[in-house]
Amino acid sequence: MPNCGSCLNLTQCSGCLPGFSLVNSFCVKSCADRSISIGVGSNSSCKPCSTISGLCNACSFLNNSFSCNICSPVAYLLGNGTCAICSSSLPNCLQCSSSSNCNICTYPYSLVNGSCISVSCNIANCLLCSITNSSICQTCASGFTYNSSTLICSPPQCSSGFIVSNGACVCAPFTMLSINICVSCPNSCVTCSNQGCLSCSSGYYLAFNQSCLVCAANCVSCTSIICTQCSNGFSLQNDGICQSVGRGVSSAISNNLIIQCSPGCLVCISAALDQVICTVAQTGYSVVAGVATKCSNSMCLTCISGEVSCSSCFDGYSLIGGSCIACLDANAISCLSTNLNYSTLCAPKYSAAVSSTSAGGYCLPCSINCLKCDINGPGNCDPLQCMLGFVQLTGTLNCTACYNSCPICDSNDLNLCLNCGPRRYNNGLGSCLNCSNGCQVCTSALTCSICQFGYTIIGGICSSNLNYPCAIMNSNSQCSQCFQYYALSGSTCVIDLSCSSSKSCLGCPYGYYLMNSSCLACPSLPNCLTCNPNSQCVLCQQGYFLSNNSCSACNIKCKDCSSLTFCN
Repeated sequence: MPNCGSCLNLTQCSGCLPGFSLVNSFCVKSCADRSISIGVGSNSSCKPCSTISGLCNACSFLNNSFSCNICSPVAYLLGNGTCAICSSSLPNCLQCSSSSNCNICTYPYSLVNGSCISVSCNIANCLLCSITNSSICQTCASGFTYNSSTLICSPPQCSSGFIVSNGACVCAPFTMLSINICVSCPNSCVTCSNQGCLSCSSGYYLAFNQSCLVCAANCVSCTSIICTQCSNGFSLQNDGICQSVGRGVSSAISNNLIIQCSPGCLVCISAALDQVICTVAQTGYSVVAGVATKCSNSMCLTCISGEVSCSSCFDGYSLIGGSCIACLDANAISCLSTNLNYSTLCAPKYSAAVSSTSAGGYCLPCSINCLKCDINGPGNCDPLQCMLGFVQLTGTLNCTACYNSCPICDSNDLNLCLNCGPRRYNNGLGSCLNCSNGCQVCTSALTCSICQFGYTIIGGICSSNLNYPCAIMNSNSQCSQCFQYYALSGSTCVIDLSCSSSKSCLGCPYGYYLMNSSCLACPSLPNCLTCNPNSQCVLCQQGYFLSNNSCSACNIKCKDCSSLTFCN
């Protein structure tokens, strides 16, 4: 017989070759789980049981037809040899043994005599309440423990420096686990490990060495040196640089031109015929037919198509029937719509006192210099929630000032500074000293690693790029790279107008305007950097703002401005 390893006679096998199995004295091909062999000998092949049903785990092939023998746990076997999903005959059943007997119910239903029934459960962090008494929890969420005396699911008791997250004790943001204690992350890290930063604060990016480096000026989000989101009042250009368009003015890029969004519009796009369409409105506005329309009710954070009816409210107000009504507690962020005097969320430095029936109540102050006290309650401070420059000493519930103006110090030693913050460094003795002028991040007074915008590192010291149009200086304080539209001549940047001769200019340096793909000189305009073909100023020098096509001086207190009353 084919594929017999041993046989009883000429027509019956007693054992099979590797890869074959003995079935009714024949050797058929061995198949994987949830499959069956069809045919005899070399003509046999494996067919999946899913041919019958995707819910079939084991099957047989008799009289030229498939039949399921065992269904998956989420299904039961029908008389015709097929499988039906449990929930088809047993509502809310996850796993069953027959059409009338459920073994496991879907959350949050309870198993009672083979059926799944709904049980009211209002206990916080409880997954399943008792069938006979809904005030008793049978199963708490992961990490929580049921307390039979208080009838609540209690969070784990964390050591100092830890917080509860998803039922587990973890280090708070801006800290990491080190030898069973939480220590501060390096500068500008939001999350970190012993190897370095895992994520960075706004305005920083994660470098290959797991450190957070500062983005370019006026950029709030970036990948390496390429900006992906600019600060308000700046527009992202195609080269990843943020260009100022006036503080507080939203804008977009269209065909390399900066278009200004309408008042009240946060995000806009350019459509056909240079039409500007608003897609996202600022707070207090709604988008109506592509235009930002101010909400009729000044208390609305957002509204429905400019109508009086609010869809959300500012902090300190509750949405009631389409109107925003002020909470009665001056320190409340939100309150019950049925009781405006009952605070559910409080402003920083306050916590909602807990009543006997529900979380919330009145906003009472935390301890002085504390940002949050929701865990330890009013008059105290939660772990790692002290303001910068203060720390919760081990075994205490209030905030104590760090020594020597340190932003973050050790909870056991006020003299030991853990993080000095930007523009300062730790001298190795636990004290903070200032970096050199123009330096953002340094390890000593003479070793800067990141300069502030407008400065270049030269031998560990930041030198000001005052010699515009020089963009980068080398270690000998000589210019090594110029801004666009300028060329390097020796160590000096000179205007490059070579594109004018071939009429191939796409842009021009300051003091020139583009006309017919050539750069032409602007007339002499006081305090003006550049002009348009009509000899009108379009950009002023620093310290001046554009008004009626001419440059007017900023307020004496402003280094730069967009109007006489608005400093940049």
